[in-house]
Amino acid sequence: MALDHPIDKPAPRTLPPAAIDVMASARARPLRQVGSALMMATVVTALLGSEALLNWANELPISPTSDTILAAAQTWHDGLQRTGLPSVATELRAAFRRFQSWGK
Repeated sequence: MALDHPIDKPAPRTLPPAAIDVMASARARPLRQVGSALMMATVVTALLGSEALLNWANELPISPTSDTILAAAQTWHDGLQRTGLPSVATELRAAFRRFQSWGK
């Protein structure tokens, strides 16, 4: 069966620019180094993220376990507030947001 009209070919797809493989030069790290980095991140998060931890605990479904978690989060946040760390974290976040919008 012959067609009376030519078949339209779809336009060729444009491919995205080649991705740069940032991991190409990365090498495996010993478990001790990775564990140390994770521990430091956990400590910084615990010290500067007590308000976020408290908000997360407040949003948990009500249960005996969540009550215990909420009490621990509240105690942790209250203790850190006496040291002033939550306000330092707030100032650091504000400075980072200013940095992000710098030059726009």
